[in-house]
Amino acid sequence: KYCRSSLTFKNLVRFPFIALSWIKGLPFSSSTTKLLRPVRDKVLGQVAEIQMALIECSKENSMLEHLA
Repeated sequence: KYCRSSLTFKNLVRFPFIALSWIKGLPFSSSTTKLLRPVRDKVLGQVAEIQMALIECSKENSMLEHLA
């Protein structure tokens, strides 16, 4: 099910995207809660890994590697 999209780099993630689903909740903000440093680092590390995986999947020819 289509939720939202942006075909430009002028968006919050600064990358074109299509969102097919959405998880209800609030945006992550470490300034509104006092997270312990190890927990904060773990969350930010996981977000970075997700972003890198999405960027890798969207690269030209990245799908060809999986089909060959």
